[in-house]
Amino acid sequence: MTTVSEFPTTLPDHTQLPESDGTFVKNFQEHPQSILLTESIEPILQQLHPWLRWWDREGNLLLTGEERAEQERQRAERAERENARLREQLRALGIQPETL
Repeated sequence: MTTVSEFPTTLPDHTQLPESDGTFVKNFQEHPQSILLTESIEPILQQLHPWLRWWDREGNLLLTGEERAEQERQRAERAERENARLREQLRALGIQPETL
């Protein structure tokens, strides 16, 4: 008979499940399906548990879709500012960046 102490104390997550051939593969890159699943259930989770956030195995906070979009918007703005600064430097040197 199996006793309670023989059962595992934690259940495996998706990175600990075996491949079809029975081998275990460490998954360092999250599949896009995981992001879609997370985003599809996020509104319900936010209603039930607004404090709930997703973390990866290494303890890194996983950004929400809105946070990723905001991060990308900020990155694009920084790139545009840098691009404008470089264009001005070229003009100061007498080079028209539009002709390059």
